Amino acid sequence: MFSAYVVTALAPYVPLEPTAIAALLEAPPSPDLGDLAFPCFHLAKELRKAPAAIATELAERLRAEGASGAGSPVAEVTAAGPYLNFKLDRAAVGARLLSDILTQGDAWLGSSAGAGRTVCIDFCSPNVARRMHLGHLRSTVIGKALARLHEAHGYRVVRINFLGDWGTQFGKLIAAWKRWGDPAAAAVDPIAELQRLYVHFHSIAKEDPAVEEEGRTWFKRLEDGDPEARQLWAWIRERSLASMKSTLSLLDVGFDDYNGEAFYEERNQAVVRLLAERGLLVENEGAQVVELESMPPCLILKADGATLYATRDLAAALHREEVYHPARSLYVVDLGQGLHFRQVFATLEKLGAPWAGGLEHVGFGIMRVGGKRLRTRAGDVIYLEDVLQQSIDLAREELLARSPGMANLDEVARAIGVGAVIFNDLKQNRQKDIDYDPAEAVSFDGETGPYVQYAHARCRNVLRKARVGECAPVPHPAYTGAPEWSLLTALARFPAAARDAMQRCEPHLAARALLDLAKALSHFYHESPVLRAEPGAREARLALVAATAIALRRGLWLLGLEAPPMRDENT
Repeated sequence: MFSAYVVTALAPYVPLEPTAIAALLEAPPSPDLGDLAFPCFHLAKELRKAPAAIATELAERLRAEGASGAGSPVAEVTAAGPYLNFKLDRAAVGARLLSDILTQGDAWLGSSAGAGRTVCIDFCSPNVARRMHLGHLRSTVIGKALARLHEAHGYRVVRINFLGDWGTQFGKLIAAWKRWGDPAAAAVDPIAELQRLYVHFHSIAKEDPAVEEEGRTWFKRLEDGDPEARQLWAWIRERSLASMKSTLSLLDVGFDDYNGEAFYEERNQAVVRLLAERGLLVENEGAQVVELESMPPCLILKADGATLYATRDLAAALHREEVYHPARSLYVVDLGQGLHFRQVFATLEKLGAPWAGGLEHVGFGIMRVGGKRLRTRAGDVIYLEDVLQQSIDLAREELLARSPGMANLDEVARAIGVGAVIFNDLKQNRQKDIDYDPAEAVSFDGETGPYVQYAHARCRNVLRKARVGECAPVPHPAYTGAPEWSLLTALARFPAAARDAMQRCEPHLAARALLDLAKALSHFYHESPVLRAEPGAREARLALVAATAIALRRGLWLLGLEAPPMRDENT
């Protein structure tokens, strides 16, 4: 926000678009030089002058023509070599920022940029017949954050859980059930029994190729509508969906569309016919493929006529365009599927779909524990529900040590524990692999979700003790202090970070802005008295605390975290 004042002052005097000016602004190496600096190197070629001379001339013109000084948010402009340095009227712009936040509330951290447009977000999407494990976390929390970020910017969001409820793994499960299934065990815990069968099948199939072939045969029977195969498949899906929804409720995640791969069974044949009609299908070693430039062909049908992931993703993309008409379609799936999505998108382009350019693969790295990658087929998994419960238990222990008399302990422990797991993921660049450490994630110190949540609670406790109603900030010298200005600057940068996180599908940009805000608040809290401040300064700082509370709460919500109250029963 503060950069807008400099852009407005500078735009009439330089041959650059406002967005280009904003992109070039930077912080001076010392606060004594100013609040923002514009490097004049980028004007040297067009103006045919040395950057230092340009900076000097611009400073003189801005001062002479009233672009700085009394009545302007830009208090002073000076040249320092090739840089044009701007000092802002901190008291005035600080009060203006706080007034905007306190007036707009949650709407301040967003926009109407996506109004009238739809974005489809395909995320979570586990394979059924097994409990959700830690490996499902990343897609789920990244997708949830992207959904909220888009909603905050005016988009209609369609959350899609493209369930893995079709494919050869179901043939394997049915084969395993027919060979080794235990009805009594399935009656007690159907998902545990299905998980056991899945692992057992793969361990036997390593030594006996006939077992693998049996699984393929059962899947072909399933595709052909065999009644017994269909009945077993429906039983597996129904119980799996109930288990999945129970886990997702802990993360407060819901979906608008649960159409999985099975939903597109009949539509798959329409895709095959469409590709054939367009002359795009060619035979390759008995299989049907679409030849693509600069990458391997997209496999549409196996030699036995069975469909594949690509067939179903093509059918899903065509159906979503028909039903939702999205301006943007995001696929939040691990980086290992990058080639698959490039092939699907390229196939749609060859079909002449003009909307294919709006499809994006939002890839992410893998989740490790203790440096070790978890593998479901080997039975080497950590279940997501267990991870969340462990985090909640650790949060409860920490809260009991900090605030033994906390009135709402269970509520806060749940919000802190679940939030810790979410924030531990989102604070990191999504394309990097993550090594999960539960104790580190739940810590109230460092770059964690609990640290940010505690910062919000600290703001609320200050305001509660002050017994203030509405705050009406006015320009005040208190805003010129270093701690106050650092906090104001962190606030001013937050909307752009949220916007960039949405546009670039990088939630960590918003998470880092949240951390910067929480750190700036901590410094301000310890350096600048609020409740004991002199009249005038007290009200100015309370307005700053109130605005920060709004930004922290809304920022936590954007990333899928709660902002629970934390206080003792006796306070």
